[in-house]
Amino acid sequence: ATFLCKFCDIESTACNATGVCESSCNITAICENPDEVCVSAWRRNKGNAIIETVCHNPALPFHGQYLTDYNNTVCLMKQVKGMEEDFYICSCNEEECNAQLFFTYGKTLKKLTLLLIKDRGNLQEFLTQHVIGWDELCRLGWSLARGVAHLHGDRTPCGRAKAPIVHRDLKSVNVLVKADLSCCLCDFGLSLRLDNSMSPEELANSGQVGTARYMAPEVLESRMDLENIESFKQADVYSMALVLWEITSRCSAIGDVREYEPPFGKLKDHLCVESMKDDVIRDRLRPEIPASWSNHTGVQLLSSSIEECWDHDPEARLTAQCIVERISEISSAVISSVSSDDKSAQDSGNDEK
Repeated sequence: ATFLCKFCDIESTACNATGVCESSCNITAICENPDEVCVSAWRRNKGNAIIETVCHNPALPFHGQYLTDYNNTVCLMKQVKGMEEDFYICSCNEEECNAQLFFTYGKTLKKLTLLLIKDRGNLQEFLTQHVIGWDELCRLGWSLARGVAHLHGDRTPCGRAKAPIVHRDLKSVNVLVKADLSCCLCDFGLSLRLDNSMSPEELANSGQVGTARYMAPEVLESRMDLENIESFKQADVYSMALVLWEITSRCSAIGDVREYEPPFGKLKDHLCVESMKDDVIRDRLRPEIPASWSNHTGVQLLSSSIEECWDHDPEARLTAQCIVERISEISSAVISSVSSDDKSAQDSGNDEK
């Protein structure tokens, strides 16, 4: 199995190697090698405590030590003897299990594991049950785009080279909502590692995969440009746009919020490839963007970006990284606008006095 792990390389920490510590790493990465597990290390460097979070193959030594506990579901820190300074290592094989580091064992550990933050289910379930605000929309949308951008990139956040990966089945059911309302991609059963050495025949053999409701036009039509590996990323971006539409449709900033419905929800519940071809390719249908979405500056700007991402022409679509940057810019612009409005109102009130 390929795991999702916290992956920030080295960061300073206030953790003093007692109890349970948070890694404080806010980057989740998909391990490049299926043999890799999640690993964390705590040590002192010139008196300062640091934590290292990575993916690592237990068949290889890590800081000169072989990992013997990688079948654990939580990261149990063990002190390494013979080092010049305090040094602890843990490894585990559950997704993001190196987010929390346990320096306390026995009965105390059992109690502490009950405190592990549970996620809020998948995104579709979450949106069905919750109406979200503008800040929550930005957090969910930004973290979703950031996860896709990380997959598609050829570098880790730390600058290490990695192979680009495409998900190929992006949909709200395959996105988990964490306790802090950030998104985490899951179900990589159809994912594909993109290698420049792959021939068009090898790429073609990967087949027409995904969920019909979320398939890009070129995927529905089996007309992807197999000479260009970017085509696979462009198909992911189309699917991501539909998920962003789902998130936006449940935001209170647009005014009256409708009940949750999936993309193309007014069509049949279980859509097949042939019926989607008629709607998406022949009729060029996309999910409705109501006029009320233009009532909020941020939502209006975001919806324009969504439309660019589900463009019929794959080459015209934005990249996932571009959406990360767009959402950051839109969020900052809206905050600045609100601050300016508040200041103007305050100045106006002072003038009246």
